[in-house]
Amino acid sequence: MELYFEKDYLTIGYDKSCNSIIAVWKVPATSEEFRTGLLAHLPAMEHYKTTKIISDTVGLGAIHPDDTQWTITDWYPQASKIGWSHWGLIIPHDVFTQMAMEDPIDNAVNNNVVQSFFDNIETAKEWIKKF
Repeated sequence: MELYFEKDYLTIGYDKSCNSIIAVWKVPATSEEFRTGLLAHLPAMEHYKTTKIISDTVGLGAIHPDDTQWTITDWYPQASKIGWSHWGLIIPHDVFTQMAMEDPIDNAVNNNVVQSFFDNIETAKEWIKKF
């Protein structure tokens, strides 16, 4: 994987084998870190000329409702303009974190993003290679 963005809380890279941005949230992010991290996805997609993202959210923790709303109203439209089309999510087993992700995930589906959930990155890569 080619590294694109790296902070204490998030690593973003590009995996040529599945032509996808791979984002791994390492620790719970502050609001500023969450937004900075999501915004870093956009130039990464443009740089690597891909519309596919795999997000490992296991380390992310709960997302504040204000950040969820920002994701839906600000980030999704920007990602859609780039052509964001596929989203593989590795989600935590924590019920509270899963619940916090429901609105953003439902909104992505409404924006015609094909998405699926996984237990690990390797399975997500195999899935996303089909597109």
